[in-house]
Amino acid sequence: MVESDTLARKVEALVALRDPGSRAEALDLRLLAGGMSRSTWAMTVRMDDDEGSSSDVDLVLQLLPESGLLEGDLVAEFELLRALAGTSVSAPRPFWLDPDGSVLGAPGLITGRVEGTCDPFILSTDEPLDTRLGLARNFIELLASLTTVDVSDLVRARRLEDPGLDAARLAVETWSARHEAVRTESSPELALIRSWLDSHAPTTPRRVLVHGDFKPGNILVRDGEVAALLDWETAHLGSPLEDLGWVTNPVRRGEHQIADHWEATDMIREFEKRSGIEVDPAQLRWWNVFSCYKLAVIVLSGVHGYLTGGSAHLHHQPTWLYRAMFKMIREAS
Repeated sequence: MVESDTLARKVEALVALRDPGSRAEALDLRLLAGGMSRSTWAMTVRMDDDEGSSSDVDLVLQLLPESGLLEGDLVAEFELLRALAGTSVSAPRPFWLDPDGSVLGAPGLITGRVEGTCDPFILSTDEPLDTRLGLARNFIELLASLTTVDVSDLVRARRLEDPGLDAARLAVETWSARHEAVRTESSPELALIRSWLDSHAPTTPRRVLVHGDFKPGNILVRDGEVAALLDWETAHLGSPLEDLGWVTNPVRRGEHQIADHWEATDMIREFEKRSGIEVDPAQLRWWNVFSCYKLAVIVLSGVHGYLTGGSAHLHHQPTWLYRAMFKMIREAS
């Protein structure tokens, strides 16, 4: 693990390179808990300009590991965060970027720090039911707002690719390629599931901004309201039902649902109300299966990272996900 003093000097060098008119002092660097795909540091940067004025900015630094669970394009992520400024989607403000790690020692992204609580199971706390239901509705409202974000400039600049009508099939190809890159043994179960996904892939007439990992664990909450949506490394253009398929995925009900009060049908109804998009049950079921497929590949990436020494986190074979997918496929027949 890099020492905080060494990293502070590297941050200062990056600011000097990206903003030559300013002088920066990186203070109070501390490694934050969590972050399965990146190491995350909180810090304060004191900025001095040529006129002698000084200001402190609270920031977050994310560094890509040698082998992480998720991959992404830092430049595209940086530009997307810039595009989200001024929209209804609350996200951290991007400050500086080191896409190749030539300054920081590893590819890194520095954003503004947003105050709030990040709890993957915030809907299952001892807070009053009405409070948790209000927060659950806020989450779906945030999810629906992604479908209204105009990212046409990013598409024209080729920071985001438009997958066209084949967004679903291309999503399967993308995650299948990732599986091949990290596969340590044969996976006949995933081969069968991929065959089903390929043969039942829906068309995608309308493409929207997809977060790719929408969950309470990536949302900061402050005073009972959404303060920011974090972790945009897998954001892309795709189906309006992709993120909804992720959050209504039955294996993640512990994060997204409140038993007997806020279940998949309630989430779908709220999403339709907020987005104006009618949800086709068969297509949503396809995205539920795909979400498990994608999650299985993410877990297998962790297995590969541990076995090759690139990650210290131990992961197990995702056989529980295989069972869930086969059950959903049988029910869809």
